[in-house]
Amino acid sequence: MEKLVYALITVGVGMAIGLHLAMNGRLGGEMQAVAGSPMKAAAAANLFFWLIGATLAAVYFFVFRPGSMTELFQAGSRPLFLAGAFGASIVFAVTFLIPERTGGAATGFLLLVTGQVLIGLLLSHFGWLGSPVDPISFKKIGGLALMLVGLILVVR
Repeated sequence: MEKLVYALITVGVGMAIGLHLAMNGRLGGEMQAVAGSPMKAAAAANLFFWLIGATLAAVYFFVFRPGSMTELFQAGSRPLFLAGAFGASIVFAVTFLIPERTGGAATGFLLLVTGQVLIGLLLSHFGWLGSPVDPISFKKIGGLALMLVGLILVVR
């Protein structure tokens, strides 16, 4: 039962990610007339997104008090802190690409999920970044192939 609850929460988070990305793309579109270009509008929307996100992250930090900043920074592997740069770059790219440049939100999100499944398979297969090793099998390749067929059907 606990696994089902966590699975449903994860689906909800996935839906929140989709909503968030669509909102950020829309915000970039609405800012374009003032910003002067799609790229500048994406940069502006991304800045507002991260400023608001950083504020909320600080609130979470002070509410949950996980420890001293120095100790927390020392506990983490330095390259893993680049996740923040990845996050900002991903949101910037999505703000620029979705929905106008991918043919719509559904197509854009399906393309994103395809990329996530591909990297998920590699992370699990090789055990990268602490993921439990779960080798790629013919069954998984078949599932990926079905997903790619679905992607082609949606994109057309």
